[in-house]
Amino acid sequence: MNRALYLLKNKAEQGDSISQYRLGLRFYNGDGVTIDYPQAFDWFLKSAQQDYASSLYYLGLMYSKGIGTKIDKKKAIEMYTRCAQLGNINAQSQLGIMYVKGKEIGIDYDKAIHWLTKSGEQGNAESQFELGLIYLKGLGTDVNYKLAFHWMNSSSEQGSLGAQYYLGLMYANGKGISQDSKLAFFWIKKCAESGNKKAQYLLGSIYGNGAVKNKKKSKMWFDKALKNKSPELNEVFNDIAFNFKS
Repeated sequence: MNRALYLLKNKAEQGDSISQYRLGLRFYNGDGVTIDYPQAFDWFLKSAQQDYASSLYYLGLMYSKGIGTKIDKKKAIEMYTRCAQLGNINAQSQLGIMYVKGKEIGIDYDKAIHWLTKSGEQGNAESQFELGLIYLKGLGTDVNYKLAFHWMNSSSEQGSLGAQYYLGLMYANGKGISQDSKLAFFWIKKCAESGNKKAQYLLGSIYGNGAVKNKKKSKMWFDKALKNKSPELNEVFNDIAFNFKS
């Protein structure tokens, strides 16, 4: 055991919550030690008992996926909630998404919006995207295209492919923002070039039937979209109708 690890373990054993978290993280990631999830879990648990937010987050993750412990969805939600209440944006995001999806916990859009907004306002791109979808589709609230655009734009600027796809559609249709074919094309193309199947399919359609006709590029993007066909392509036909005008 090297000196740094020895000193860290010594402080952790003396009850320092930050050291307990850092030691847990080492065992979780295999940083200078062999990966040992049960040990990581034990150190995170010791740290979490002192309300150290990052440890609570990892406990939520480990309970949720059964890493180093048995799967316990109720415990996962408890850990994420405690962590979110302490201001951890990742826990706030995870909790908000859980309330949207309703897999581990019942769907509750009010709570989802509450936690996603807290996280999104602090810059979490995934939360911003989920909020964009909520307001775009009117999930548990009224449709609000301006708010949908705000959150999709914020998430897109951070590289969220899902947000870029919908932002392109919103510019194409003038939803929440003035219609702008150039910006619509820009975001759909950017998203397609990053590998998003739905954007690739749309780009193929744009080159095939839209204002920017190019049969060669149309075929290329359709081929990319349909290679290793993903179920998400089925969603393209149910999305907001797009119209790229010259």
